Amino acid sequence: MEAVQAAVEQACADFKDLSKARQAEQVLLQFRQSARPLPACRHVLDHSGCLEARFHAACTLREALIREWAVLSADEVLALRSYLLHYAVVRCASLPDPAAAGGPAANALRSTLLAALAVLVKRSWLDADCNPDATSGAAFFAEMQSVVGDGSSSSGDGSYPAAAHTAAAVQRAGIELLEALVTEFGVVTASPLGLPWDYHVRACRDMEERYLQGFFHHAVSLGRASATSGSALRGSDAGVCAACLTLMASILGWSFQGSGGGRAFAPIVPAVQAAASKRGELAAVAPGQAWSTLLLAPETAYWIVELLVVLASQQGLHPHQAALSTKARALLVAFCALSGEVLPRRPRPNMRLEGAAAEEAAAATAARSGYLRQMLRGVLLFSYPADAALARARAGPGEEPLLDACRCLVALSSNHGVRALNEASVGLLPGGGVGGEQQGQPGILMVQLEAVTVALILAGGVGPCDDEPWLHECADMCVEAWASLLVPEPGAYLAMATGGPRTQAPAAPQAASVFRVLVEACLRDAAAGAHEDADDGDEAAAAAAAEDWMVRAAALARASPAQSLGMLVELLRGARGRLSECAAGGADPSEVLEQVVWLLRMAAHALADSGAGETPLMPLMLLDEAEVHGPGAPAILALCEALLEVPALALEPGAAPVLSPRLMETCMWALSRWADTYLLPEEPLPGDLQQAYGAPTGRAGHLLDGIVRVALACLVNFPGEALLHGAVCGTLLPVLVRRKPLCRALVALSSWQELCHAFASRAPALCLSMGSKTQRSLAQCLCLASAGVMGPRAGQAYVTQLMAATVQQLGELGSRPDLDSVVSLAPEATRVACLVEAVRGCTRATLSATQPAVFALTSPLLTPLLRLQHAFRANPLVVTSLLKLAAEIVENHISFLRPAESDAVMRWVLELLQQYSLDNRFSNAQASAARVLQQEHHADQCRDLQALLKLLSHVTQRDIADADMWRHQSHPGSPGRTPGRSPAGTPTGTSGGGMHPDSPTRHSGGNAAATEAAVEEPQLDASQVVLLGLHIILPLLSLELLKFPKLCHLYFSLLSYVLEVYSPQAAELPPAHFATMLSSLEFGLSHADSQVAQASLEGLAGIARHQHKSLALGGPGFSAYAMPSGASATCHLLELLLRRLLLEDMSLELVDLAADALLPLMAVEGGAFGSLCGQLAASQPDPASAAKVAAALSKLLPPGGMHHPGSNLSQQTKRAFRQNLTGVVSDVRGLVRMR
Repeated sequence: MEAVQAAVEQACADFKDLSKARQAEQVLLQFRQSARPLPACRHVLDHSGCLEARFHAACTLREALIREWAVLSADEVLALRSYLLHYAVVRCASLPDPAAAGGPAANALRSTLLAALAVLVKRSWLDADCNPDATSGAAFFAEMQSVVGDGSSSSGDGSYPAAAHTAAAVQRAGIELLEALVTEFGVVTASPLGLPWDYHVRACRDMEERYLQGFFHHAVSLGRASATSGSALRGSDAGVCAACLTLMASILGWSFQGSGGGRAFAPIVPAVQAAASKRGELAAVAPGQAWSTLLLAPETAYWIVELLVVLASQQGLHPHQAALSTKARALLVAFCALSGEVLPRRPRPNMRLEGAAAEEAAAATAARSGYLRQMLRGVLLFSYPADAALARARAGPGEEPLLDACRCLVALSSNHGVRALNEASVGLLPGGGVGGEQQGQPGILMVQLEAVTVALILAGGVGPCDDEPWLHECADMCVEAWASLLVPEPGAYLAMATGGPRTQAPAAPQAASVFRVLVEACLRDAAAGAHEDADDGDEAAAAAAAEDWMVRAAALARASPAQSLGMLVELLRGARGRLSECAAGGADPSEVLEQVVWLLRMAAHALADSGAGETPLMPLMLLDEAEVHGPGAPAILALCEALLEVPALALEPGAAPVLSPRLMETCMWALSRWADTYLLPEEPLPGDLQQAYGAPTGRAGHLLDGIVRVALACLVNFPGEALLHGAVCGTLLPVLVRRKPLCRALVALSSWQELCHAFASRAPALCLSMGSKTQRSLAQCLCLASAGVMGPRAGQAYVTQLMAATVQQLGELGSRPDLDSVVSLAPEATRVACLVEAVRGCTRATLSATQPAVFALTSPLLTPLLRLQHAFRANPLVVTSLLKLAAEIVENHISFLRPAESDAVMRWVLELLQQYSLDNRFSNAQASAARVLQQEHHADQCRDLQALLKLLSHVTQRDIADADMWRHQSHPGSPGRTPGRSPAGTPTGTSGGGMHPDSPTRHSGGNAAATEAAVEEPQLDASQVVLLGLHIILPLLSLELLKFPKLCHLYFSLLSYVLEVYSPQAAELPPAHFATMLSSLEFGLSHADSQVAQASLEGLAGIARHQHKSLALGGPGFSAYAMPSGASATCHLLELLLRRLLLEDMSLELVDLAADALLPLMAVEGGAFGSLCGQLAASQPDPASAAKVAAALSKLLPPGGMHHPGSNLSQQTKRAFRQNLTGVVSDVRGLVRMR
């Protein structure tokens, strides 16, 4: 033993010498990996005076404890536990020992020994059946209590400083041991022990149910005693108070049952701080109702706030006091983040309670109010006065106290209503003191939050600052707190709707003041930014951050609309006036332009929500104000008018010099957001707003005419401005054609007719200045407006007149005899792409009423489009556009056409695919090209494959259309359309413009010659087209390309459909193509995206069902395909699915889908299933675990034994199998997963 000690000590000394460090590292590594090193570790710990040697011995002991647990007897475990307990708690706290002197080396040694002891305790926590061993835990804690008590009392009566220090150090070591246990027993922070995951979960839950509250109560008691006695401030408690604070924060960071399960709360104070450091995104602390009494008791948190009060009053904190303050503040943040059932519910205002229920509700309300009162005292302590707090953050101890105060504010505001917080702040004195509560006395929270927010904004917190990044973070958290506090409490609108009194929000006056300061600061910041250059990346990130900021700031504006919106009206009209003055006087408008841009965005945010994914409605606060004709109602109307006045500058001849594309982009965005909510909406507007903007016979038509003229001016007067053109055609116009009332008003306007005429005639001023994507969007919007034309014939004439010239030019280009000679000319390629995209936009806008006209326009182009594809085969822009157009044609027409017309389109698609395969420019790609060229190549290939996959997905709608036609002919009285599944994810017959319920089932039209030719030939099946497309796609597909999300989703959606519906044809694919499909299926099963995994499981289920059915009928199924190992493809898929289910992290939500594939695979590969189950059981570390795994897997088998290929898998059998599989997966995962 002495030799081992000497070698370790020498290696620790040599490690400090760079020339000997490598050799010393090898010696220490050999020591850690040696067999049965526990006696040597104990010898080094007992006799070595070198702390580094003892540290390495502690690390080796911890690793050996895990590695050699199986060979340790019960007596050896108990002896080692007692040794570690005495050593870490008593010896390391005794001053004669170097480990008690403190310092990094001593702290590392003590923490390593405590971690080793925690591992040992957890390893022996459960019995052989993974059930809690109550005697083991109780015995350990009894021994621990005895050791800590003896260690404290053996230090004498405490009259000597050394004895007192030792007694306190023993107490601190006991608290640190509890903290180590909490860390080790936490599911997320558990050490790898080589145990099933179920062991960790059970130990964690048992610790929570039996001991965790006791730990917390013990830490509160010791910490409070140390703090109130003054020993913590003097530093004579040996760190007991700091250890208690750490343990309390660790427990509050526990992943409690029912609080999210897998949420990763790291149980250490720095992790609590880290979770709170990003814009106030705090991890919610939700321990449950059982903790309510303990956590909300006054004595639990009162002493923490008092400790912070004393520390804040001192000047020049000692290091131990500064560390104590940091820990206490972090714990205060965690307390403020309490949420969920731990907080008693406040009774509703109109709820009547009597007797015991009333007393219980009053007690709960008092507990919650007392808790909030203590939390607010801590917040005020570091935020009052606001100017002084900001000055301290800039010059004094640092910004962390102010950051913690802001974190507390945002946590409290997200979990409590403004009234509860305001009531709790009544009687609080500035700086965290407590005064007498007087009847009717207002709370100071809103006033203080206003002061802090204003101070941060005035200091420059409205924008990021490289020198003081925390400044913007604090201001952002304060604005976020305001946004949470200004959300109306539940029941407020219901009370007003039922005739209750209308009351102003408690924070409205302060919100108006904060909003004024915020707007003024942002306008100054915008003016200063007019002379700064930012690259595109920075500008995009700044714009996204500004949008988030404005969403929260809009809540401030809506809280007090009379003041806030009125101020925006004045500022916006004033800025517009200054802009006109700049235009008249020739002054530099840069600063004014930036201010107008900011004001426009802010006004649009204040007036309307985004409306994304839902019917746009007025914000509730503004709606209520307008309905009751409150003082803010005129301001709402005035701000709408002021917003509309800015885009009107585009129609003033003298304003052209000051109109920048950036300003007009913002105008288009603001107009679209405003019009989506206020202009001829589906729901009537309240008050004067309805007469102004909601009545078709009012001035809404004139406003709409002006908006269209502004849009046309932006398209014509700003040539080459792609972003502006995109804002007009991709943002504003789609809003104007979204609702039928707007479409009816549009088609009657002279301005809209002027825009349609310019597009229909391909006017150079309009079309030559726009890109292909913009022309597609414009054509789509113009055609969608046909919904406002009265009658199908008029709608068809509208579309025909609009698109005739475009279709004619595209047809002439495709029919040119010298087409090959113009391919190399760039203008011609651009022209072709623009024309194709325009036709594509028209096709996308197909409505049931206009479908015959659109198909009549499109069908003559089929042959010219094939010629264009071949001629421009080397131009990726044109080829991709043509493929996308083909997909749009199939999607929007296949469900409407008669069989002969549908067959003609199918044959055209087949010819298009064959020609693409012959012309494919990706088949001979050079793998040795430069990386940039490879990326461009992959991007081009990805776009082509996406277009092909969309085309094939839409072709599958032909199956549903044919089935519907057959059913309709067989049963004439049945409905004409049945929605069905398609890989595109849309109900058949409703894509694009959709199939209107009152439209006829089939429409005639198109190329008569093509129709007659199609009649003479046998009808083409959709499966032939789809499988030919897969024949083209599979050789081009790679795992690298499947990393593109859109391509991945499209491919697996189509693959699942093919394997489910066309499984007999898929079983006849060439081996190379089937191997590619199989590898991609394997990739999809392990994909993190749930949609991809779901589609892969559906495809796998299709293979399994077909194999089972085919073998039952005596067919080969997929048996012809074998893996390189010699196993069949279905056997490989069975193994893959079992591994994904049992050993990996497949979501339990997908288990039912997996059951649909696993059951038929088990039936056709019964022997392989039994072998795999046996291998899994045999891989367990002990016979008991192997027996449990085998017993769990046996539950998947039916009572009569293994299924066979000819067995009948009834619905009842499938249902029972699904129910069993979920439980089996949970059980087996808990047994076989190791950590």
